[in-house]
Amino acid sequence: MGRVAVLVLNYNGKRYLKACFDSLLKQDFKDFDIYLVDNNSSDGSVEFVKENFPQVKIIRFNKNLGFAEAYNRAISMVDAEYVVLLNNDVVVDKNWLRMLYNEISKHDDVFSVSSKIIIMNKDRLHYAGAYILPSGGGVERGFFDRLRKIYDRPMETAAACGASMIVRRDLFLKLKFDSDFFAYFEDLDLSWRAWKYGYRILYNPRSFLYHHLGGYWGLYDNPLKIYLITRNRIYTLIKNRDGKLNIIKGIILSLIIDFLRFIIFLRTRRYNILAIIKAIVRAYISVLLNLKHLLIKRKIVMKNERISDKLLEKKGFILSTTDLLYLGIRFMREVLTEKKRK
Repeated sequence: MGRVAVLVLNYNGKRYLKACFDSLLKQDFKDFDIYLVDNNSSDGSVEFVKENFPQVKIIRFNKNLGFAEAYNRAISMVDAEYVVLLNNDVVVDKNWLRMLYNEISKHDDVFSVSSKIIIMNKDRLHYAGAYILPSGGGVERGFFDRLRKIYDRPMETAAACGASMIVRRDLFLKLKFDSDFFAYFEDLDLSWRAWKYGYRILYNPRSFLYHHLGGYWGLYDNPLKIYLITRNRIYTLIKNRDGKLNIIKGIILSLIIDFLRFIIFLRTRRYNILAIIKAIVRAYISVLLNLKHLLIKRKIVMKNERISDKLLEKKGFILSTTDLLYLGIRFMREVLTEKKRK
C-alpha cells in the first residue's frame, strides 16, 4: 500500500470525474493510491470509474452520508500514513501531491496542510488559507481576489479546506469530523479543535489546483445549503469558542448576518425567499433542539484545550467584529454583482 491515500468524495458528480482522475494520474509523486468514495450516486459515477479508471479503488456507501461521515468511515478503511481529502470537481497540478506530502512529512506537530485553490476558468482565488469569524463561521483568505504574490507564501492558517487537504491518518481518527454537520464547516470545526489540542494547520501554495466553485450544491440559492451553513456556523461557535460572553456575542452577530442575508436575497428578487427564510429558521430551531448535545461536545473540547482562543486571536486567526462587517459588505457586493451577470 502507498504511504498516501487520495480520497475523492463523490455524489452524482460523474461530469467532473474524468478531468479529476486524469490530473491525478499525471502526478510526479507516485507512492499513492486513489479512491473514489461514493455516496450512493445514481448518475453512473461508479460504473464510469470502473470502466475508465480501473486503477482507482472504490468505496461505495449505500446511502448519502454527506461530507463528514463519508470521510470518517472511508479514512478508517484505508491503509496509509497520510490521507488526502479531495473534491471531485477539481483539476490538480502535476506537483500538487508532492508539495502536500513534503510539507506534512517534515513537521511532527502538523495535523493538516491545504493547497492553494484557484477558481476554474477565472484566475481568481478560492482559498489561500482561512480565518475564523467571531460568529462561528469561517472565510477563505483571498476569496475571489486576483492571483497575487502575497498568496504565494507558505504559512500557518486557522483552518484547512476540505476541497484539498492532507492529514495524518492516526490523528484524524482521533479527532474526526463531527458527523452531525453532514456538510459545510466540518473542516473549520476540525481545524479549530486541532489547533486547540496543540496541532498546527499549514497552507502550502506550491500545491495548487483548480476548482469549479459551487459544484453540486450551487452558490447561494440552495435552501439545504443555507440551512447547513447557518446551523453548522452556530454549532461550531458553541463547541469551540472560549468564554460564554463570546458565544452570546457570536450568536447575536449570527442573527445580524442572517437578517442582512435575507435583505440581500430579497433585493435580488431572484431567489425563493420563502424557502430561504424557512431554511434559516429551521437552522436555529435545530440549534435549540440540540443544545444539550452541543454543550456535551463543548465540554470535551474545553477539557482537551492546550491552546486558547486568545493565542489564536494574537496569531490573527480569529477575526474581529469589524473584520466581519467588512466581509459582510464584500458578500453583499458579490451577490448583487452576480445578479447583474444573470
